[in-house]
Order: sequence, then structure tokens, then C-alpha cells
Amino acid sequence: MKVYLMRHGEAAARQGDAEPGLTLNGERQADDTARALVRQGAKVEVVYHSGKRRARETAQLVASKLNPKRGTEVRAGLCPDDSIFELAALIEELGEPALFVSHLPLLDHVAGLLVEGNAGANTGGFATGEVVCLESDAPGEWRVTWKHRPKSS
Repeated sequence: MKVYLMRHGEAAARQGDAEPGLTLNGERQADDTARALVRQGAKVEVVYHSGKRRARETAQLVASKLNPKRGTEVRAGLCPDDSIFELAALIEELGEPALFVSHLPLLDHVAGLLVEGNAGANTGGFATGEVVCLESDAPGEWRVTWKHRPKSS
């Protein structure tokens, strides 16, 4: 099974209480990564994202290229400081290919936990708009099969 972990595209600076959306560069990053996913033959049932605007906008841009059967869905547990262990357990139990659009530090820690068995493992980080493809043939055995960092990161 394949799972894709993606960091949202570059977000605008926060202005007052407004939640920032993507910058033009962030939109380009999402588009560049979506095209890379298509080139790699990525197929997902759904694109999950946190409730934050920058993640939602990234997910929508990527889904417009991937055309997942179930579209995009807000998923609890994808915010920056949510539980690493709960997201890792969800990914282990998923049973279908999916893409998760989320944030740092969560993505980095979850990738480390799944691949190295250690949430503190150095996975190389996630630039804005970057995606990592994780593949598993058996429970608890994940590996990075490829990653893409958009040109504008």
C-alpha cells in the first residue's frame, strides 16, 4: 500500500485573526507537486487535509489533478501539534491509498516513526509543497520510495 505525506504550500503572512491561505508561490508549489504525483502514477482514494486554510487549498489543488474517488476530506489529527502516534496508527490501519496534506512538525515525526521506528529520526524534513511516498508490504514495515520537492521551494 502507498501513502503520500505532503506539507501544505507556502502560506501568506498572518494578518490579524485571518487564517492565511496560500501565496501565489504556494499555489505553484502545490501544482508542481500535483504534476509530479501524476507523473509517478499516484492513485489515491482520498486527499485528507487539516482544517487549516493553507492545507485545504493545497489539497484542493492537488485533488484537481489526481481526481481521487472521494475527493478531499477534512481529517482530525492533522494539525501541527496533533498526536504523532494517532496519525501513525491511522495510516497503519487505513487499508487504501491516500494523500495527507498536513504541517510540520507532525509530518516529519510521523515519517520518522513509520520508516525508522523513531519519531525523532531525521527524515530530511519537508519543504513547503513537498511530498513523500511511503510504501508498505506488511504492517509496521514502511519505506520511502520517492519524494518530490517543488521547484519554487
